[in-house]
Amino acid sequence: MLDTQGNFPAIRLIQKNEKATSRNNAVLKYNVVPASMKDRDVGIPSKSILRGVVVALVLQFVLLPLIGFCVVRAFDLPRIEGIMLMVVVSSPGGAYSGWWCSLFNADLALSVAATTFSTVISVAMLPLNLLIYLSASYGTSPLSDLRWDLLVLSLCVQAVAVFSGTLVSCMLSKRAAAGQAQAIRADWVRMNLNKLGNLAGLCLIIFSIVFSSADEPIWDKEAKFYAATATPCVVALFLSMAITRLPCLRLAPPERVAVTIECLYQNTGIAVSIALSVFSGRDASRAAGSPLYYGVCQTVTIPLYVIAAWQLDCTYAPRTDPIWRVVKDSYQHRATGAGAASHPATNEVTPADHSFR
Repeated sequence: MLDTQGNFPAIRLIQKNEKATSRNNAVLKYNVVPASMKDRDVGIPSKSILRGVVVALVLQFVLLPLIGFCVVRAFDLPRIEGIMLMVVVSSPGGAYSGWWCSLFNADLALSVAATTFSTVISVAMLPLNLLIYLSASYGTSPLSDLRWDLLVLSLCVQAVAVFSGTLVSCMLSKRAAAGQAQAIRADWVRMNLNKLGNLAGLCLIIFSIVFSSADEPIWDKEAKFYAATATPCVVALFLSMAITRLPCLRLAPPERVAVTIECLYQNTGIAVSIALSVFSGRDASRAAGSPLYYGVCQTVTIPLYVIAAWQLDCTYAPRTDPIWRVVKDSYQHRATGAGAASHPATNEVTPADHSFR
């Protein structure tokens, strides 16, 4: 639900020196095409992006579900909470992972590509992870009780939304190439579609909070629930940071930051939709609590991480720039294959590969 914004494709944007006036539209409005996307000009994804996407998918669909399974077993979670935690950690990344990469200038092209691929792959990987880990945690009875048809339907709706947004955005890009008037019109349509997607996601969150608070308010849980739900987010942060630093992966620091965000940021909108469609009555209220609280955890964890990454020169934004400029402006033009960046004011080349190596 949070991804139906039509802002996924990595494409050449139409206004070279335009700055984003609102970070809610940051994924859609960039000054120039990042150098790491140069091969996409001829329709061929760069090797750097493909390598980063593969790493992100492995972390998201192998590492994070494994962490979730260990948490379910270690905390001995009840069946509904355990099922929903596994649904959350097995879900694809959300579009707002790209928003975070945009906000603090990690590798946006990689993030956009990884989110798109993970959404499509989740149609198979989410049910597969649930089959493996729920049977290992609770036996086969929860598997027979789950409405697999509704679960797969929710994922298919999400995948259709991604393809639809991608198609619409590509069509707008082609129209934008026809002239300045068409470019302005296409940009206006993109911004309004983005606002519509944000509104839909906000409505889903509000509805979920109200619905879950009726019988099982999120603020009235046992301490074990809060600790267990937050643990995968924190553990995945440190493990993904360590894995992306492996020399054999050859990921530049901004790419590492983007991959780590992709691992952490889950599309809790999908999990909420599954909770409301697969469960009923009081069980649905209980089930909706897990993705809601995980959303709170990732909303706290990711800003702290990206600010630290920025201050350690692991993003395209120089750490010497004031934070208001980092948030307001785009530094994606500093992307190079070697991970170096030139300061926009001095033209000085500054290595971005520092403490996160």
